[in-house]
Amino acid sequence: MSWWRAAVVSAVASSGRELERRGALPRRIAPGAAQSDFEFVYRVQTGVAHEVQRVVINAAPGSGSGPKFKSVPVTNPLGAEVSAFGQVVTTAQLRAFVGQVPSKNAIVLNVGENSTDALGAQSEVMLPNAPWAAATAWGNQVAALVPTAGGGSFTVARLENGTTTTTTIGDVGPTSIQGAALVALHDSLVAVLGTPGAITLQRFPGAGSTVSKSAASVEKMTVDTTLLQGFDGVHVAAAAARTRIAVVWTRSSQLQSGQPVGGWAILQCAPG
Repeated sequence: MSWWRAAVVSAVASSGRELERRGALPRRIAPGAAQSDFEFVYRVQTGVAHEVQRVVINAAPGSGSGPKFKSVPVTNPLGAEVSAFGQVVTTAQLRAFVGQVPSKNAIVLNVGENSTDALGAQSEVMLPNAPWAAATAWGNQVAALVPTAGGGSFTVARLENGTTTTTTIGDVGPTSIQGAALVALHDSLVAVLGTPGAITLQRFPGAGSTVSKSAASVEKMTVDTTLLQGFDGVHVAAAAARTRIAVVWTRSSQLQSGQPVGGWAILQCAPG
């Protein structure tokens, strides 16, 4: 039996809006160390260049004044670099920043504890340089995926007792990956991979211990082919909870008036 038991698919509304062309939708906001706090990363223009900065926002319910910036110094979690993108993912145990660092010719994954607002010691994990990356975090682990000539490569970093260990798996999915999303569900890490005209889901078991490729399963998500006509593979996002994975996509970076924006699918997955 397929791990994806069923798919329910529907189109979304039409629009002619132009979208930012990047192969993964950056996670720019994530739960912070304290209740009602959120990590927020963004690109800011400094002179003629852009760098990634980080602040902390508090959105306490019932405050009446709405979200506000906390008195936490603005920092550059990836260094004062001219970066094409940056993102943040968190769990109760860890906080990780992912982005392009030109001076190191790499995608950098900075991993540290998510215990206070201050950025403490961080472990630096290098991935191959790329124009985009996808990331997710669960428990005391974080994963980041980048496109490569062999399809894709991802690294899983585990933070335990102040020490970070890594596992890298390469040659993920088809060689024509244009965009991706990562989600963790039960004991699996799932890569949602966008290619022209198709979306492929690849499952890697061992998310609760050590992610492995040896027993990975690959299959294309079954959707109405009309919904994927014109899909360039770039804009795809996913979220997972309980026994379901939600996948959404947009057809292209620039849409003509009257064209479908894209579609969404809810996949019911086998438990465990």
